[in-house]
Amino acid sequence: MSRTTVAGFEVISTSVDEKHFLSVDCTCDGAAQSPAITWSGAPAETKTFAVSIWHTAPDQEKSYWVVYNIPANVTSLKQNSQGVGSVGANDRGSTNYDPMCSKGPGLKKYHITVFALSSKLEVSPREATRANLRKAMKNVLLGESTLDVLYER
Repeated sequence: MSRTTVAGFEVISTSVDEKHFLSVDCTCDGAAQSPAITWSGAPAETKTFAVSIWHTAPDQEKSYWVVYNIPANVTSLKQNSQGVGSVGANDRGSTNYDPMCSKGPGLKKYHITVFALSSKLEVSPREATRANLRKAMKNVLLGESTLDVLYER
């Protein structure tokens, strides 16, 4: 359950099981920790990475975590990662990981996207929402890869 814009660019997570379900530790039902994310095969020209965890809800696109200006020599974030890159604003306006906490019944699909960028982004953390980051990346995006994960309460 993944897709990419660059052949060989791949995202995996040890916080996701073989059936693509996100670990309860990464949700509001558990420890509320950001998931472990590993990526490989990014374009050689990559100078920085950005990570976004998001979900398309019936009424809007929701953002749970934005991390950007991750150095090119970093190819993973540990579960509950802190201190790597700059953390942008989630949909609640906080600059931290907002764990999934589905209000409605049924299976939900969430997305972990890693962006390979040709330069550092000049965006302040409070302004670095998912939407603003997408705009800032427009001319420096080399490729992206997305891992889809599932969660059900």
